[in-house]
Amino acid sequence: MSDSPNTLDKDRRHALIHQVVHAETTDDLRALLTTSAPRVLADAFRSYFDAGSKKLPHLRRDALVITGKAFAKVTNQDVVNAADRLRTKHPGFLEWMVGWWLDRHAPLLLSLLNGEALRSGVDSAVFTVALRLLGDDARPADCLLATATQADERAKAAQEQQDAATSELEAELARAEAERQQAKRDAAGALLTFQREFAAVNAGAEQTLKAARMEAEQALSAVKNDANQRMAAAQDEIRTLQDQLGAAHGQLVEQREAANTALQAALAQATETHQRTVAELQQRIARVRHESEGTRQRQAAELEQLRHTLAAQRRAAPPARPPDLDAQFTGALVINYAALGNDPAERLADLFSMYRAYARGNLDDPRLARATNLARLTGARRGVLLVGAERLLEDGANTAADRYLRLRSQQQETQLRQLVARVHSQLLGGNA
Repeated sequence: MSDSPNTLDKDRRHALIHQVVHAETTDDLRALLTTSAPRVLADAFRSYFDAGSKKLPHLRRDALVITGKAFAKVTNQDVVNAADRLRTKHPGFLEWMVGWWLDRHAPLLLSLLNGEALRSGVDSAVFTVALRLLGDDARPADCLLATATQADERAKAAQEQQDAATSELEAELARAEAERQQAKRDAAGALLTFQREFAAVNAGAEQTLKAARMEAEQALSAVKNDANQRMAAAQDEIRTLQDQLGAAHGQLVEQREAANTALQAALAQATETHQRTVAELQQRIARVRHESEGTRQRQAAELEQLRHTLAAQRRAAPPARPPDLDAQFTGALVINYAALGNDPAERLADLFSMYRAYARGNLDDPRLARATNLARLTGARRGVLLVGAERLLEDGANTAADRYLRLRSQQQETQLRQLVARVHSQLLGGNA
């Protein structure tokens, strides 16, 4: 397949790419990259590295290292400045970019190689780079002559267009000057009319302003008089209120002194009544203590007399027959302490709870059925027999029941002392 007439042949294109990218210096490369349109080079740089980063994620990092800027902020000049680093690390991008430039400007390169006339609108920088790339292979003489002739023709046409535009501009300026003069005359007439109307309006406004000023002064005088009258009335009212406030303050002082006197009298009376009540209570307590002591001594004497009497009766009575143990156990409630449970605390609690139920007549308690002979008792019940007393003592020693009882006794003693202190405390209403 032959090359297109508007494209370079593959060998020359490959040779030019190698010549630009792999030359000893990057002068030709920088000149070629500089001729790119705004943002074209930067967009091509981003497209190349963005497409490659899908397979090689490190390419975006390389782009940042090469240009020293964020990927989205790279400009054409940043790519030109990084030409040396790109040629070292990523020559493929430069080869691709130079190939794109050669394809874009292939008509110009072919015209220079064939000595043909150049098309209009050729950029001078692009033309210079093309001459540097082709070197001795370029034949620009014929094409430059044709280009100069075309340039002269274009210059003549431009001069004719400029002359026509100048004539039209001069005519337009003349018309504008005439319109300006007419507008100036119209403005002068309008100004004169305005001055006359303004003088008439100004005279009427001065009269109106004078009348308004007089009316405002009269209104201000009336307002001042009214304000003075109101201020005088307010001052009289303030003096009246001050007098009333002074009288009320005096009454309040008298009432406060009277209230203090009454309070002191009531407090003295209450104190006297309290002291009298405390004295009566102390006398009553002493009397009750004396009576209690006499009763206690009398009861002690009677008890001692009863002991002597019983002792005399025992000495005089014949010796009694020992009771029959079987007869004593008949009708007794036998409690098997070990059958109440496996835990010491549980056995102790069940023992007392079971006895409480038995004493209250609650004979349906399941513990009575499990650990006693209640179901086999007939007739009147006589006493309680506990089997397993040694286990009971052992459980009591292991559950610290003695410490609980002592603590309970101490709490009751503390409450009693607090009550006694309250009776004898002045702060709590007692008598020291």
